[in-house]
Amino acid sequence: MTLRSLVLAALITIGVSESAAAQTQAQVQTASAATIDWVARACTPETAFGLRFGERADDPGHRVFDDALQPFTGLSFRSTERSRRVFLVETTGMFRLAPGSTQSDPVAGRQLFEAVDARIRELGTFSSRESVIDEDGDIDITYSRPTARPESRVVLEVAFMFGGVWMTCRDLELVDLQFREVFQ
Repeated sequence: MTLRSLVLAALITIGVSESAAAQTQAQVQTASAATIDWVARACTPETAFGLRFGERADDPGHRVFDDALQPFTGLSFRSTERSRRVFLVETTGMFRLAPGSTQSDPVAGRQLFEAVDARIRELGTFSSRESVIDEDGDIDITYSRPTARPESRVVLEVAFMFGGVWMTCRDLELVDLQFREVFQ
């Protein structure tokens, strides 16, 4: 092969790689509107992602979702020490960077985070919203004072970190009960 052939082959390879990268970036993974709506509505003064606050939880603290809620694959929950009452439920939504990858896609994750936040605000289910951005670029939004029951101490935290969306719904009255059961 001549030098000219090698340079031409290299340019073609670079062009194909750049084209594939551009196609990949153009096809950002997204969650369905139904999934975004479901997670945006899933924290209420009574329930968190399908579980009722205060219900007895004798089984392990994990549930798996069906594929309809992708990229949210399941939830975990915590219950009080002695009375076993559910007080905190969380879920995480992440898109893989590539098939088989263990890394998350930060572009798709950020778009999902923004869509969930926008839907929660559009629904108007909480009257208070506080946002914090840390030095690493992670974002944490805390929603409180549910409009359906402003006296409720239910809090929803939605965070963008590690390229995914982390959601935690907790009832602070039951968190207080957990504290009492552990330390008194």
